[in-house]
Amino acid sequence: MNRQPIKAVIFDFGDTLLDFTQLRQHHHFYLGAKLSYAYLKELGQPTGPFFWYVIKNLAYLRFKHISSSLVHQDFDSLKALRGQGEKQGIAMTDAQWEQYVWLWYEELGYAAGMEPHLPQTMQRLQDQGLKLGLISNTFLHATSLDRHLEELGVLKFLQMRLYSYQFPFRKPDPRIFKAGAERMAEALPNILYVGDLVKNDITPTLALGMKAALKRGKSNAGQGVPAGAWEVQALSELPELIAAYNASC
Repeated sequence: MNRQPIKAVIFDFGDTLLDFTQLRQHHHFYLGAKLSYAYLKELGQPTGPFFWYVIKNLAYLRFKHISSSLVHQDFDSLKALRGQGEKQGIAMTDAQWEQYVWLWYEELGYAAGMEPHLPQTMQRLQDQGLKLGLISNTFLHATSLDRHLEELGVLKFLQMRLYSYQFPFRKPDPRIFKAGAERMAEALPNILYVGDLVKNDITPTLALGMKAALKRGKSNAGQGVPAGAWEVQALSELPELIAAYNASC
């Protein structure tokens, strides 16, 4: 059987590029509430008491998250929070709303772990002539995630980025992987997808004829690696693995 070389690598975001598994999400939600509340007060926007601001937003975001899980479609956090805020009389520019949703995310994002020398790993992959991209299930807005990736020195390598809230479907739906391949102008057998969840990342990409690599971590502890997939402990292993594989094609 003729082996197809790898010409592109697409990464998952959470617990693949960045590690969120050790974080206390409620703690970071509270910190985000403090920052976003202070921002609204600074701009002279109506806020109400902080206690009710936290409770109201927590309840709303939980409702949106549960609803999105039922319909298998992620919601847009910026659109949702802006809609809620405007109902309460908050009026801001587009740039201010983007800063507002960033403040909700900032403390959580900065607390996430990143593999040492990740930008250097991405540079090595790019130097091999590989196209790099990102496909992630998330309700977090692209402006916040792209800003974080840029601050980490990674954004410039990811020429294609798809966030599931931008689509009426999400992983493991094959349509999102096909959309990524189309935007990268590469055939599915020439793409390696790297993720941490067997159900969402590995099984569906293998079924499409893509290559797949399971990034080991807390989210998949004790799970086996599906036949045909690679297993990596760190993303820094990828350049040598891909170079060896392509040399054999």
